[in-house]
Amino acid sequence: MLNGLWLGFFGMAALAALGRWLIGGDPTVFAALVESLFAMARLAVEVMVLLFGTLTLWLGFLRIAEAAGLVGWLARLLGPLFRRLMPGVPAGHPALGLITMNFAANALGLDNAATPIGLKAMRELQRLNPDPVTATNAQILFLVLNASSLTLLPVTIFMYRAQQGAHDPTMVFLAAGAIRRVKVYECFIEGAKEGFDIAKNLLPYLVAMLCAVGVLRASGALDFVLDGLRWLVHAGGWDARFVDAMPTALVKPFSGSAARAMLIETMKSQGVDSFPALVAATIQGSTETTFYVLAVYFGAVGIQRTRHTVSCALLAELAGVVAAIAVCYWFFG
Repeated sequence: MLNGLWLGFFGMAALAALGRWLIGGDPTVFAALVESLFAMARLAVEVMVLLFGTLTLWLGFLRIAEAAGLVGWLARLLGPLFRRLMPGVPAGHPALGLITMNFAANALGLDNAATPIGLKAMRELQRLNPDPVTATNAQILFLVLNASSLTLLPVTIFMYRAQQGAHDPTMVFLAAGAIRRVKVYECFIEGAKEGFDIAKNLLPYLVAMLCAVGVLRASGALDFVLDGLRWLVHAGGWDARFVDAMPTALVKPFSGSAARAMLIETMKSQGVDSFPALVAATIQGSTETTFYVLAVYFGAVGIQRTRHTVSCALLAELAGVVAAIAVCYWFFG
């Protein structure tokens, strides 16, 4: 899926560039494409320089928060809610604890912790499944909750905003490690090593997607799509300032790296504190790579008939996008 998406970006850019040259008589478009490729490759490296330090720092702090019991506290807090939402899961079943831990880890931005916990939760739910190849209501709800993916501490978004010069990229986060007598230094180093590894592995994907998005913008293809959407919004009598944030929303269900590239490109082209950039950042923290989550979680337990999971997950994704736009108009509009 990611291969097709990446190739599609370049294909759309090539078609749009040919159109501007043959129909619009603009031969400079090809030079703009080449310039955009180098500019976006340079931007990817600039982002990575800050990413190494910032992600290492924040994941170190987050590991302290995890060791201090903050994730566990949130899990206990949310436990009664999930028992009501999933009546098919017996009270006290291990799946409920794992589901709440997964949800809490996602809320704190602990993506690498949330995924293995989520896979364990799915396996526990599968033990209650009378038909091993068909998703149960509890499994579907669990996937939809992951698709909504509300993140209260989106570390990478803070980093991207800081790299682009945002005046206030994040709020202050204080760990409770010292109070709980956690070995804070050892926990920090453990989390920092994880952050360094994540940053190192991210660079090739960031370069690839930023270059693809760059040529899409330089060719005029992205502007063509946004202009069409903007016309529809104006025709409905609505404010269209949010339209420039829509590339992030449109590609997020398919690829997290593509959505990340779209977010950075929006910050670069519109301004890091512009309304579209704020909307795009909020959307990034309010949505999930739905098709990836479905493939990994259901594939891990052998589910073949997903029933209405895809439609419900995409509806949750849409709700996250609409809510993000509404909240940004409320706070920044």
